Amino acid sequence: MDCPSSQVAMERAAVKSSLPILLFVLMCSLTNCDCVVVNDLGVTIGTGVKSEAATESLRRGLSVSVESETMSETSTSGGATGTSLHEVEALMKFRMIIENATAKLSSWNANDVSPCMWVGVECGFQGQVIGLNLSHFHLRGSLSSSLGQLSSLQSLDLSHNEFSGLIPTSLGGCSLMEYLSLENNTLSGEIPSEFGLLKKLTELSLSHNNLSGHIPVSLSNCSMVKVLNLSANSLFGEIPSEFGRLDTLARLELGLNNLSGSIPASLSNCSQLEYLGLSDNFLSGLLPSEFGTLRRLRSLVIIRNTLSGRIPISLGNCSKLEHIELGFNMLLGQIPSEFGHLGGLKSLNLVNNNLSGNIPVSLSNCSILELLGLTRNSLTGHIPVEFDRLKNPHSLFLSENDLSGAIPPFFTNCSYINLSSNKLSGTIPQHWSHSLRSLSLSHNYLEGPIPNMLANQSELYRLSFGYNRLTGSIPANICPSGLGVLHMRSNRISGLIPASIGNCTELFSIDLSNNLLGGPIPSSLQFLPRLRVLALGSNELTGVFPNWITSLPSLQVLDLSNNSLRGSLPTTLYLMHGFKTLKEITSPEMYVYDEIEINAKGMRLLLEKIATVRISFDVSGNSLSGVIPEEIGDLLGIRYLTLANNTFEGPLPPSLSKLLLLESLDVSGNKLSGVIPEQLGVMSGLQYFDVSFNNITGHIPQSTQFQTWGPEKFQGNPGLCGLPLEPCDNTTNSESSYASVSRGREGGHSWSIGDSVSLPACFVGYSLGFFGVLAALSCSESLRRFFYAWLQKPPDDDGLEHDHYGAFRF
Repeated sequence: MDCPSSQVAMERAAVKSSLPILLFVLMCSLTNCDCVVVNDLGVTIGTGVKSEAATESLRRGLSVSVESETMSETSTSGGATGTSLHEVEALMKFRMIIENATAKLSSWNANDVSPCMWVGVECGFQGQVIGLNLSHFHLRGSLSSSLGQLSSLQSLDLSHNEFSGLIPTSLGGCSLMEYLSLENNTLSGEIPSEFGLLKKLTELSLSHNNLSGHIPVSLSNCSMVKVLNLSANSLFGEIPSEFGRLDTLARLELGLNNLSGSIPASLSNCSQLEYLGLSDNFLSGLLPSEFGTLRRLRSLVIIRNTLSGRIPISLGNCSKLEHIELGFNMLLGQIPSEFGHLGGLKSLNLVNNNLSGNIPVSLSNCSILELLGLTRNSLTGHIPVEFDRLKNPHSLFLSENDLSGAIPPFFTNCSYINLSSNKLSGTIPQHWSHSLRSLSLSHNYLEGPIPNMLANQSELYRLSFGYNRLTGSIPANICPSGLGVLHMRSNRISGLIPASIGNCTELFSIDLSNNLLGGPIPSSLQFLPRLRVLALGSNELTGVFPNWITSLPSLQVLDLSNNSLRGSLPTTLYLMHGFKTLKEITSPEMYVYDEIEINAKGMRLLLEKIATVRISFDVSGNSLSGVIPEEIGDLLGIRYLTLANNTFEGPLPPSLSKLLLLESLDVSGNKLSGVIPEQLGVMSGLQYFDVSFNNITGHIPQSTQFQTWGPEKFQGNPGLCGLPLEPCDNTTNSESSYASVSRGREGGHSWSIGDSVSLPACFVGYSLGFFGVLAALSCSESLRRFFYAWLQKPPDDDGLEHDHYGAFRF
């Protein structure tokens, strides 16, 4: 088709006008200038990026193609192209459904001709959008399908925001996408199967969302993917065996989902695989022995599943393995001695399985092993002395097995040691590493004295020697400044509690119960502001009750039971702020407890490996006297209150009814008098109540939970009656407000209910009422029909129920 003469004339004029520019560019190339900038202001020689178009023209000896004058002015001045306008529109649609876009994306303007200057937007050489990074912008809203219109997009990172809703399937149309990260949002729905169209994708991260459904098999078509992270979602079903086709895959993370079935052996075909994370699922079956061919594998992490069978010895061929994490499964058999071939192994975690046999001596060949976790198995034999070859053992957890023998001296080079709940014997070594942080040797057969050298452990935070056969006294210098936990329960330790413990201002748990300690409780303990647990029960402590205990601001568990303390409870109990909190304090440090025993609910209650403190006050089994202070009702957070077997007197304070969280109240074996406060009968959370063997009188409050407990909780009080004890006998003296026998002023007897209403009067009143109703029914036919109809009506569900003794309860 012929061009119009006007257009030809315009092109000739343009070419003619461009000749000086061509000559200038040629001169520049001969003088090796850095660059030539051609724009509407002319030609400039300077430094910068060379014009690819000009360079190409010079190389080929071609003329510069010049558009019409109008188009030239538009493009060289940074004007919009059709592509950039299309991308502006797509990005603005995405911005429109972001709730807080005004503050976060203020630079995004619909009137702009190009988005390349917008925050988070990256453009290519031709002005097209190739990247969008809005990570950690705290954006809220949903993802617009318009993102799929960014056809040149290579990288999309919207991680660590608050996006919700579905993932747009249109993203599968971004055929140039290489990096896609939507992790740490609240996205829901299924993973789009269209992602299988992203043939250039190298990394896909969708972790920490609310995604559900099956893992799309189509992801196996992403043949260039290196990182696939779908962890921390709600995905279910099986792991696609087709993933074995991903021969470039280096990292596969599918943990923290609801995946089930067996682990595909085909994953052994992923020859580049370095990290395999499948923890916290419901995977079952055997661990594939084919994994022994993964020569690049560095980390195998499959904790908390239901894997069974033996650990494949072929894993010893994975020469680059650094981390083996197979804890909390149902694996059985012996630990493969072939693990000794893994010279680069840094951590071996096999806790909570059914492994048996001895600890392989060959593990000593793993010279850089830092963590060895074998807790809660059925391992036997001695701890290998060859472990002294380990260069830097940091954490050794061998607790809850059947290991025997002495503690090897090499353990003294570690920082975290847990050998509790075994059958270890002998004495505790005298020398330990200066980097020692935690030492737990409880529940063994260790004997002898407590080492004096522990005072030099400046980093020591946790010391647990409970349930052994240790003797002697507590060293005066046992407490380094940073010590947080001191547990020595159930030994044969004697002597005084060192006053120097008061210098350990970081202490938050002291448990020296069930020993032979004597003397008074040192007043220096009042200077421990962080102390939450003070357990000194079942010793031979003497002296008066330490009133300074009320000044401990953090205390939440107090056990001074079964000692020889005297005196009375202070009226300053309201100062115990730790007992007043309505929420049990939770913190990571709570996990360091082995266990705490308290008297509660009529028995020794074991709080094992607790993460929170159960607020408890126990001074039972002493010689305390006086009244129970009314201020005890200010300890609003208390759950277990045990004052049994003392000589407290006076009434039960009604303020106890303010303890709405109270689960157990035991005041048995005292000299309390008065009546049981009515308010205690409506404490719905109270699960255990014992007032036996006191001098309490009157009527047990009826229609309460008191009737659900046995009579043994009320026995030993001669003046106490009512269910669950024998019913109150109205012919005998009673202080009950429900029925009493009162003597007349002239020495005669008269039945009365309360203080003013007599039984004969009640009998006359009921008789008149009964015969009056009969007379009315005999005289009125309509009244009789109504009465008979009422008798035949089925009973309504009035919310009443009978207890075991026939009384009504609301």
